[in-house]
This record gives sequence, structure tokens and C-alpha cells, in this order.
Amino acid sequence: MQIVVISDTHGEWNRARQVFDAYPNADVFIHCGDIGYDPKDLPPCCYVKGNHDISQPFPPRRILHEAGYTMLVTHGQCYEQEVLERIVIRKGMHYEEMQRELVQILEDRLCLEAEKYGCQIVLYGHTHVASISQRKGVWLINPGSLAYGESGCTYAVIELGEDVKAEIRKIKGE
Repeated sequence: MQIVVISDTHGEWNRARQVFDAYPNADVFIHCGDIGYDPKDLPPCCYVKGNHDISQPFPPRRILHEAGYTMLVTHGQCYEQEVLERIVIRKGMHYEEMQRELVQILEDRLCLEAEKYGCQIVLYGHTHVASISQRKGVWLINPGSLAYGESGCTYAVIELGEDVKAEIRKIKGE
């Protein structure tokens, strides 16, 4: 089963369309929030609400069951207050150091959420930092951002079978 995951498009409708069009045989499309366009303009997709999606009717998280795996899909901002409280007390941190710390704390929190819901995979956005890691038996996959990310305009492609295979890809021409 092939799953294509995007996040943080912030209105970049053409880039989202480009990714969707590149995978006509994908089984599932997932958007991890901060959409910025009318989702009716794109193919069917599982959406969650990001911190910039005030008017969107989507939930802040979803639990999906695909190919024998349980996945938590969230934007990630709902854990931000806890993350910021833990980081703000450290003065003199460089931005890159603070960003790494933010991702670390966020992923720790997401692992707890995954455990709570019995998930093997967590898909999230918000940080605009594309990453794939595995912690405590949980896959943590952030597709980055199609609008502006630390690694360029990125998304994730996941193959679910006996094993989980995931990779970050850059949008063509970016």
C-alpha cells in the first residue's frame, strides 16, 4: 500500500497538485495541516487541522487503520505549549539548537500519544523540518513543507507491507 503525505502547504495549491498528480496509483493521500486553500480543489485526502487552518472543519488528529498498521495523524501544534515551556527556560540557545530541541521534545510527546492510541506510525507536520525516525518502536514521519521548509519543498512517500518503508522526496523543479 502506498501513502503520500504532505504538510504545511500554506496555500501552495499548485505544489500540492503536482505531488498528487505524480502518484495516480497511491492508495491514500494525507495532509498534516496548515492547508491554506480549499481542499475541494484536490483529490480525496485525509486532512487534519493545523494552527493556520482556523476556518477548516477538520479534526486536530485522526487515527487511521491501513494495511494492518495504526497511524496517528496530527499537525503537532497541540503539543507546542508544553514544548515551548520546556525550551524557553534555556537562555542563550542558538536557533538551530532550539529547533532540534523542539523536534526532540515534540517527538517524545508524539510517542506517548502513539502509545495511548496503539499506533505504530505517527505522521505530523508543523516544524517544516522533514524527518523520518523510529523511536520506541514507533515510526515518526514529518514530510516537511511544500511551502517553505528547511530542506526545500518536501513530502513523504510510505510503502506499507510486511515492513514500513518511508522516504522524503523533494518536489520536482524546486
